Amino acid sequence: MPKIRGILPPVLTLVDDDERIDEGALVKLLHSLYDAGVHGLYFLGSAGEFVSLRNCERRRAIEIAVREMKGRLPIIVGTMDTSTMRTIDNARMAEDLGADAIAVTAPTYYTHNRVEVLRHFELVTRSVSIPVYIYNIPQTTKVMLDVESICKISTFDNVAGIKDSSGKWSHVLELLHAFDGNNDFSILVGDESLAGIAILMGADGAVMAIANIAPRLVVQYYEAAASQEVDKLKALHAKLSSLARIYECGAPISCLKVALSMLGIGSGKACEPMAPVSEEGRRKIAEILSELQLLPSKN
Repeated sequence: MPKIRGILPPVLTLVDDDERIDEGALVKLLHSLYDAGVHGLYFLGSAGEFVSLRNCERRRAIEIAVREMKGRLPIIVGTMDTSTMRTIDNARMAEDLGADAIAVTAPTYYTHNRVEVLRHFELVTRSVSIPVYIYNIPQTTKVMLDVESICKISTFDNVAGIKDSSGKWSHVLELLHAFDGNNDFSILVGDESLAGIAILMGADGAVMAIANIAPRLVVQYYEAAASQEVDKLKALHAKLSSLARIYECGAPISCLKVALSMLGIGSGKACEPMAPVSEEGRRKIAEILSELQLLPSKN
Protein backbone atom coordinates (compact mmCIF):
# COMPACT_ATOMS: atom_id res chain seq x y z
CA MET A 1 0.00 0.00 0.00
CA PRO A 2 1.38 3.46 -0.88
CA LYS A 3 2.35 5.79 1.95
CA ILE A 4 -0.78 7.35 3.42
CA ARG A 5 -1.06 11.13 3.28
CA GLY A 6 -3.93 13.51 3.90
CA ILE A 7 -7.08 13.52 6.01
CA LEU A 8 -8.41 10.29 7.48
CA PRO A 9 -11.60 10.93 9.46
CA PRO A 10 -11.98 8.66 12.49
CA VAL A 11 -15.40 7.51 11.34
CA LEU A 12 -18.22 7.81 13.86
CA THR A 13 -19.89 4.44 14.38
CA LEU A 14 -23.57 5.25 13.93
CA VAL A 15 -25.90 3.05 15.96
CA ASP A 16 -29.59 2.60 16.70
CA ASP A 17 -31.23 2.63 20.13
CA ASP A 18 -30.07 -0.97 20.75
CA GLU A 19 -26.51 0.03 19.81
CA ARG A 20 -26.58 -2.04 16.63
CA ILE A 21 -24.99 -0.52 13.53
CA ASP A 22 -27.37 1.83 11.73
CA GLU A 23 -26.31 0.63 8.30
CA GLY A 24 -28.23 3.21 6.30
CA ALA A 25 -26.79 6.10 8.30
CA LEU A 26 -23.25 4.69 8.23
CA VAL A 27 -23.37 4.18 4.47
CA LYS A 28 -24.61 7.76 4.05
CA LEU A 29 -21.72 9.04 6.18
CA LEU A 30 -19.15 7.01 4.25
CA HIS A 31 -20.31 8.38 0.92
CA SER A 32 -20.43 11.91 2.32
CA LEU A 33 -16.78 11.60 3.37
CA TYR A 34 -15.73 10.04 0.08
CA ASP A 35 -17.52 12.71 -1.96
CA ALA A 36 -15.79 15.42 0.09
CA GLY A 37 -12.38 14.16 -1.01
CA VAL A 38 -10.94 12.66 2.18
CA HIS A 39 -7.84 10.57 1.63
CA GLY A 40 -8.68 7.54 3.76
CA LEU A 41 -10.91 6.27 6.56
CA TYR A 42 -10.00 5.31 10.10
CA PHE A 43 -12.48 2.86 11.64
CA LEU A 44 -12.97 1.74 15.23
CA GLY A 45 -10.84 4.44 16.79
CA SER A 46 -11.63 6.50 19.86
CA ALA A 47 -14.26 8.59 18.05
CA GLY A 48 -15.61 5.32 16.64
CA GLU A 49 -16.37 4.10 20.18
CA PHE A 50 -14.54 0.81 19.66
CA VAL A 51 -14.41 0.20 23.41
CA SER A 52 -18.21 0.38 23.67
CA LEU A 53 -19.24 -1.74 20.70
CA ARG A 54 -20.17 -5.40 20.80
CA ASN A 55 -17.65 -7.56 18.93
CA CYS A 56 -20.24 -8.46 16.31
CA GLU A 57 -20.88 -4.76 15.65
CA ARG A 58 -17.16 -4.08 15.27
CA ARG A 59 -17.08 -6.79 12.64
CA ARG A 60 -20.15 -5.43 10.89
CA ALA A 61 -18.69 -1.91 10.76
CA ILE A 62 -15.59 -3.23 8.96
CA GLU A 63 -17.68 -5.28 6.55
CA ILE A 64 -19.80 -2.26 5.61
CA ALA A 65 -16.77 -0.02 5.13
CA VAL A 66 -14.95 -2.51 2.89
CA ARG A 67 -18.09 -3.23 0.87
CA GLU A 68 -18.97 0.41 0.31
CA MET A 69 -15.49 1.74 -0.47
CA LYS A 70 -14.56 -1.07 -2.88
CA GLY A 71 -10.88 -0.18 -2.59
CA ARG A 72 -11.40 3.49 -3.48
CA LEU A 73 -10.00 4.70 -0.15
CA PRO A 74 -7.55 3.03 2.23
CA ILE A 75 -9.26 1.76 5.37
CA ILE A 76 -7.31 1.62 8.63
CA VAL A 77 -9.02 -0.36 11.39
CA GLY A 78 -8.32 0.10 15.08
CA THR A 79 -7.55 -3.24 16.76
CA MET A 80 -6.78 -1.97 20.26
CA ASP A 81 -7.54 -4.21 23.23
CA THR A 82 -6.49 -5.19 26.74
CA SER A 83 -3.98 -7.91 25.82
CA THR A 84 -1.69 -8.99 23.02
CA MET A 85 -3.72 -12.06 22.03
CA ARG A 86 -6.99 -10.12 22.00
CA THR A 87 -5.34 -7.50 19.82
CA ILE A 88 -4.01 -10.19 17.48
CA ASP A 89 -7.51 -11.67 17.14
CA ASN A 90 -8.85 -8.21 16.25
CA ALA A 91 -6.00 -7.63 13.81
CA ARG A 92 -6.50 -10.92 12.00
CA MET A 93 -10.23 -10.32 11.77
CA ALA A 94 -9.63 -6.89 10.22
CA GLU A 95 -7.20 -8.35 7.69
CA ASP A 96 -9.55 -11.23 6.84
CA LEU A 97 -12.41 -8.77 6.24
CA GLY A 98 -10.37 -6.68 3.82
CA ALA A 99 -8.95 -3.81 5.86
CA ASP A 100 -5.97 -2.14 4.21
CA ALA A 101 -4.12 -1.50 7.47
CA ILE A 102 -4.57 -1.69 11.23
CA ALA A 103 -3.83 0.61 14.16
CA VAL A 104 -2.39 -0.73 17.41
CA THR A 105 -1.91 0.85 20.85
CA ALA A 106 -0.11 -0.44 23.88
CA PRO A 107 -2.43 -2.84 25.74
CA THR A 108 -5.03 -1.00 27.79
CA TYR A 109 -6.11 -1.40 31.45
CA TYR A 110 -2.85 -2.69 32.99
CA THR A 111 0.16 -0.40 32.98
CA HIS A 112 3.02 -2.05 31.08
CA ASN A 113 6.74 -1.32 31.08
CA ARG A 114 8.78 -0.57 27.96
CA VAL A 115 9.94 -4.17 27.44
CA GLU A 116 6.35 -5.45 27.58
CA VAL A 117 5.07 -2.75 25.24
CA LEU A 118 7.77 -3.45 22.66
CA ARG A 119 7.04 -7.18 22.84
CA HIS A 120 3.33 -6.48 22.36
CA PHE A 121 3.96 -4.50 19.18
CA GLU A 122 6.44 -7.06 17.86
CA LEU A 123 4.01 -9.95 18.32
CA VAL A 124 1.05 -8.08 16.82
CA THR A 125 2.98 -6.85 13.79
CA ARG A 126 4.16 -10.41 13.09
CA SER A 127 0.60 -11.71 13.17
CA VAL A 128 -0.62 -9.93 10.02
CA SER A 129 0.65 -9.17 6.54
CA ILE A 130 -0.99 -5.75 6.12
CA PRO A 131 0.52 -2.40 7.21
CA VAL A 132 0.44 -1.56 10.91
CA TYR A 133 0.12 1.96 12.34
CA ILE A 134 1.36 2.68 15.84
CA TYR A 135 -1.29 4.54 17.83
CA ASN A 136 0.14 6.66 20.63
CA ILE A 137 -2.60 7.79 22.99
CA PRO A 138 -1.23 7.93 26.54
CA GLN A 139 -4.45 9.45 27.89
CA THR A 140 -6.12 6.02 27.66
CA THR A 141 -3.27 3.49 27.60
CA LYS A 142 -1.30 5.07 30.48
CA VAL A 143 1.80 4.54 28.32
CA MET A 144 3.55 7.41 26.56
CA LEU A 145 5.52 6.00 23.65
CA ASP A 146 8.74 7.98 23.53
CA VAL A 147 10.48 8.62 20.23
CA GLU A 148 13.17 6.02 20.94
CA SER A 149 10.50 3.34 21.41
CA ILE A 150 8.64 4.47 18.30
CA CYS A 151 11.84 4.26 16.26
CA LYS A 152 12.38 0.72 17.56
CA ILE A 153 8.81 -0.33 16.75
CA SER A 154 9.16 1.16 13.27
CA THR A 155 11.73 -1.56 12.49
CA PHE A 156 9.23 -4.36 13.18
CA ASP A 157 7.45 -6.23 10.38
CA ASN A 158 4.82 -4.28 8.45
CA VAL A 159 5.00 -1.05 10.49
CA ALA A 160 4.03 1.80 8.15
CA GLY A 161 3.51 4.83 10.37
CA ILE A 162 2.06 6.37 13.49
CA LYS A 163 -1.06 8.14 14.61
CA ASP A 164 0.15 10.38 17.42
CA SER A 165 -2.58 11.62 19.75
CA SER A 166 -0.28 12.58 22.60
CA GLY A 167 -1.21 16.25 22.20
CA LYS A 168 2.40 17.20 22.95
CA TRP A 169 3.89 19.57 20.37
CA SER A 170 7.45 18.86 21.50
CA HIS A 171 6.84 15.15 20.93
CA VAL A 172 5.46 15.75 17.43
CA LEU A 173 8.53 17.84 16.58
CA GLU A 174 10.81 15.04 17.81
CA LEU A 175 8.95 12.57 15.61
CA LEU A 176 9.24 14.81 12.56
CA HIS A 177 12.97 15.14 13.17
CA ALA A 178 13.50 11.41 13.79
CA PHE A 179 11.72 10.36 10.60
CA ASP A 180 12.80 13.25 8.39
CA GLY A 181 13.51 11.88 4.93
CA ASN A 182 11.86 8.51 5.63
CA ASN A 183 9.55 8.02 2.66
CA ASP A 184 8.11 4.77 4.01
CA PHE A 185 6.79 5.97 7.39
CA SER A 186 3.64 8.11 7.71
CA ILE A 187 3.23 10.55 10.57
CA LEU A 188 -0.45 11.26 11.18
CA VAL A 189 -1.47 13.71 13.90
CA GLY A 190 -4.48 12.90 16.06
CA ASP A 191 -4.69 16.17 17.99
CA GLU A 192 -6.85 18.58 16.00
CA SER A 193 -5.28 21.69 17.52
CA LEU A 194 -1.82 20.63 16.29
CA ALA A 195 -2.77 19.20 12.90
CA GLY A 196 -2.28 22.26 10.71
CA ILE A 197 1.09 23.34 12.08
CA ALA A 198 2.31 19.73 12.12
CA ILE A 199 1.45 19.25 8.43
CA LEU A 200 3.05 22.60 7.67
CA MET A 201 6.20 21.28 9.37
CA GLY A 202 6.21 17.99 7.47
CA ALA A 203 3.64 15.61 8.97
CA ASP A 204 1.89 13.49 6.37
CA GLY A 205 -1.67 14.05 7.48
CA ALA A 206 -4.16 14.03 10.31
CA VAL A 207 -6.93 11.97 11.86
CA MET A 208 -9.52 14.62 12.77
CA ALA A 209 -12.91 13.74 14.25
CA ILE A 210 -14.34 17.11 13.20
CA ALA A 211 -13.99 15.89 9.60
CA ASN A 212 -17.12 13.80 10.14
CA ILE A 213 -19.02 17.10 10.33
CA ALA A 214 -17.17 19.29 7.82
CA PRO A 215 -15.07 17.02 5.60
CA ARG A 216 -14.62 19.50 2.75
CA LEU A 217 -13.40 22.19 5.13
CA VAL A 218 -10.90 19.79 6.72
CA VAL A 219 -9.62 18.64 3.32
CA GLN A 220 -9.08 22.29 2.35
CA TYR A 221 -7.26 22.77 5.66
CA TYR A 222 -4.89 19.91 4.85
CA GLU A 223 -4.31 21.16 1.32
CA ALA A 224 -3.44 24.65 2.58
CA ALA A 225 -0.98 23.26 5.11
CA ALA A 226 0.60 20.79 2.68
CA SER A 227 1.09 23.52 0.06
CA GLN A 228 2.46 26.00 2.65
CA GLU A 229 -0.38 28.52 2.09
CA VAL A 230 -0.07 30.06 5.53
CA ASP A 231 -2.67 32.83 5.22
CA LYS A 232 -5.26 30.41 3.89
CA LEU A 233 -4.36 27.94 6.63
CA LYS A 234 -4.91 30.61 9.31
CA ALA A 235 -8.35 31.46 7.93
CA LEU A 236 -9.38 27.81 7.79
CA HIS A 237 -7.96 27.18 11.26
CA ALA A 238 -10.18 29.96 12.60
CA LYS A 239 -13.25 28.29 11.06
CA LEU A 240 -12.34 24.88 12.45
CA SER A 241 -11.66 26.37 15.88
CA SER A 242 -15.11 27.93 15.81
CA LEU A 243 -16.65 24.60 14.79
CA ALA A 244 -14.74 22.81 17.56
CA ARG A 245 -16.84 24.73 20.10
CA ILE A 246 -19.37 21.92 19.67
CA TYR A 247 -17.10 19.79 21.89
CA GLU A 248 -17.98 22.10 24.79
CA CYS A 249 -21.70 21.36 24.51
CA GLY A 250 -21.58 17.96 26.23
CA ALA A 251 -19.72 14.66 25.93
CA PRO A 252 -17.57 15.21 22.80
CA ILE A 253 -18.62 12.07 20.91
CA SER A 254 -22.28 12.73 21.71
CA CYS A 255 -21.82 16.28 20.43
CA LEU A 256 -20.30 15.06 17.17
CA LYS A 257 -23.14 12.61 16.65
CA VAL A 258 -25.80 15.21 17.41
CA ALA A 259 -24.15 17.65 15.00
CA LEU A 260 -24.09 14.96 12.33
CA SER A 261 -27.77 14.21 12.93
CA MET A 262 -28.53 17.90 12.36
CA LEU A 263 -26.84 17.50 8.98
CA GLY A 264 -29.22 14.66 8.18
CA ILE A 265 -27.05 11.66 9.05
CA GLY A 266 -27.84 9.35 11.96
CA SER A 267 -29.94 9.73 15.08
CA GLY A 268 -27.32 11.30 17.35
CA LYS A 269 -27.23 8.21 19.57
CA ALA A 270 -23.92 7.54 21.38
CA CYS A 271 -23.15 4.26 23.14
CA GLU A 272 -24.03 3.94 26.81
CA PRO A 273 -23.13 5.24 29.29
CA MET A 274 -22.15 8.30 27.24
CA ALA A 275 -24.46 11.09 28.34
CA PRO A 276 -26.88 12.46 25.73
CA VAL A 277 -26.59 16.13 24.86
CA SER A 278 -28.95 18.42 26.76
CA GLU A 279 -31.49 20.61 25.02
CA GLU A 280 -29.31 23.63 25.76
CA GLY A 281 -26.32 21.82 24.30
CA ARG A 282 -28.28 20.92 21.19
CA ARG A 283 -29.33 24.53 20.78
CA LYS A 284 -25.72 25.69 20.98
CA ILE A 285 -24.59 23.06 18.47
CA ALA A 286 -27.29 24.20 16.05
CA GLU A 287 -26.15 27.82 16.48
CA ILE A 288 -22.53 26.90 15.75
CA LEU A 289 -23.47 24.94 12.63
CA SER A 290 -25.70 27.79 11.49
CA GLU A 291 -22.95 30.39 12.01
CA LEU A 292 -20.66 28.38 9.75
CA GLN A 293 -23.44 27.82 7.20
CA LEU A 294 -23.23 24.05 7.56
CA LEU A 295 -26.91 23.36 8.22
CA PRO A 296 -28.88 22.17 5.18
CA SER A 297 -31.17 24.71 3.58
CA LYS A 298 -34.82 24.58 4.67
CA ASN A 299 -36.01 25.54 1.20
